Amino acid sequence: LVKKEKYLKAPNLKKTSKELNDLTLPLSNCGSCTLYKDSSYHPHNYWGTLNNPDVLFVGEAPGKTEKATGKAFQGRAGQLLQKELKAMGIDSFAIANVVACRPETIDPKYGRLRDRKPTPTEVKNCAENLDSIIAQVNPKYIAALGATAMQRLKIKGGITANRGVMIENDYGKIIPVYHPAYILRSPNFITEFRQDLKTLKGFLEGNKDIAKPQGDYIVVEDPTEVEELE
Repeated sequence: LVKKEKYLKAPNLKKTSKELNDLTLPLSNCGSCTLYKDSSYHPHNYWGTLNNPDVLFVGEAPGKTEKATGKAFQGRAGQLLQKELKAMGIDSFAIANVVACRPETIDPKYGRLRDRKPTPTEVKNCAENLDSIIAQVNPKYIAALGATAMQRLKIKGGITANRGVMIENDYGKIIPVYHPAYILRSPNFITEFRQDLKTLKGFLEGNKDIAKPQGDYIVVEDPTEVEELE
């Protein structure tokens, strides 16, 4: 048996000057988690501006590329997100995931590993780590990328109803946004994706009167009020 303490450290990755300081994470449930594998254990796969950035983007989980690199959002979805953020002029940000290790399963058709959605237990096992990241990074806003991140951050309802709505709860000011992986699968929604990033940019600039492509959008202080919008 291998002692898990051997792997309770950040991967040896080249980091920018803004990323030099690893955060201190609890890592209390890692050894008992079904996602824990010594070959792909990267609890410190967050990156970006780790001290009071404008935005902390929270995704669902690492994929194949992230498992190999030990760094969040490095695959096609991550490249799309970074491209759109650059175009939008959002450069003060950090990125993390609901779970730090890749949830995977065997594709019955092709017999190879593929991504899967993390189970509630896996999300719970990594909850203290994400909470610690949010507390230490201390972002002005949080962008929840997709339904899993949105629900993890205690926002009720679906992503379609909540996207572009600014919600404030114990985690801070949160805006749900379509996950870039969804945009890769459904490119017709790129307009909505860009509009939500534009909405986020507007909040960063102090603009509260932001035009939306559809429906009525407001700042919501009580997450239970979101149900009225569905």
